[in-house]
Amino acid sequence: MKSQIRSWSSWGCVVVVLLVACKPRQSPLETQTAPLVPAQRSALLVEPISVDSGALVTSDSLSVHGLGWRVPAGWILTPTHEHPRIAQVRTIGGLEILVFSFGRGGGGIQANFQRWREQVQFIQDSAIEVDTAKGVVRAIGRWTGNYRGGNGSKAADGSLQTLLGAVVEGPGGSVFFKVVGSKDKLGAQGRPIIQWIRSGHARS
Repeated sequence: MKSQIRSWSSWGCVVVVLLVACKPRQSPLETQTAPLVPAQRSALLVEPISVDSGALVTSDSLSVHGLGWRVPAGWILTPTHEHPRIAQVRTIGGLEILVFSFGRGGGGIQANFQRWREQVQFIQDSAIEVDTAKGVVRAIGRWTGNYRGGNGSKAADGSLQTLLGAVVEGPGGSVFFKVVGSKDKLGAQGRPIIQWIRSGHARS
């Protein structure tokens, strides 16, 4: 019996040694790198980053389809690699603007406005603005009601939500913007967002 115990003990030592020897060694980056907070991530975008659609994103500018935007001071611009979303912008007030590109697809202004309108039920207020300048068409729509989104979600407390959607058409294709927030919050912060979307211009 003692000899059996010693035999199993010896095997146990061998197994432990093998496990330790086979364990992959971590690089210093794997052991020391901490997750980046949004502000840190934005600060690192000194060189342009190309996302799936060909858009170029830096810490303060976005360029796609021959169109360009520069974000205001204090806003955080982050590239994404989740087609068709190419970037997201967080305003000082905490609202998040999603930016999409479908190449030369994605539908026209009317089709997208209809789709966004159908995501808001019992609409209490709406507005649409369209302007054209220097070959760039900017169409911005706003709908306030019970937002249900593409997946049927809605505000937990049943409060009124506003969906602001925009299509900017340039020489190389269209860029789409969407932001959703409470009626009061987006009502107070909506104008700077609209001004930023309208600032998109054709790049030479």
